Amino acid sequence: MKKIALYGIVLIMIMAVFSGCTEDDNGDDEEEPLDPAPDFELTSIDGDTFKLSDYEGKVVILDFMATWCGPCKTEMEHLKDVYQDYPESKVQIITIDIDETENDTMLQDFKDEYGDDWIFAVDYDNDAKNDYDVESIPVLVIVNKEGKIAYKNVGTVPYSTLKEKIDELL
Repeated sequence: MKKIALYGIVLIMIMAVFSGCTEDDNGDDEEEPLDPAPDFELTSIDGDTFKLSDYEGKVVILDFMATWCGPCKTEMEHLKDVYQDYPESKVQIITIDIDETENDTMLQDFKDEYGDDWIFAVDYDNDAKNDYDVESIPVLVIVNKEGKIAYKNVGTVPYSTLKEKIDELL
């Protein structure tokens, strides 16, 4: 019986590794306060080119995800609450699809179903993904008004935690 339970645990761990996404906060908070946030340039699904540095002076939430990821869909609900509760003049949300097999149309469909009116972009060259060492999804990075990484988390982040972190930075 112990062998069966052990095999079950091992199987679940293997599935989590190969699924490429993380349901819950796995305790791997990677807070790196005061580290400079790497700048990047992407084109949104609306065709607008932007850089992270364009949003200096605002708190920026970078949401690394893929459209097929269940926990990423859950994360959208938390981000919608942030979007509704904080003005865009103070907080900017940027959702970045890191699956290079996806495209703007797929991300637009995802946005229409799960998102809201913040920036969505596909990281076709994996530049942002690599700069932020994103190895699984979802990953949320909060950048302070000075362009420094204030918070990084692998897995879904409850709205209450997002609110706490944002309020500390505003």
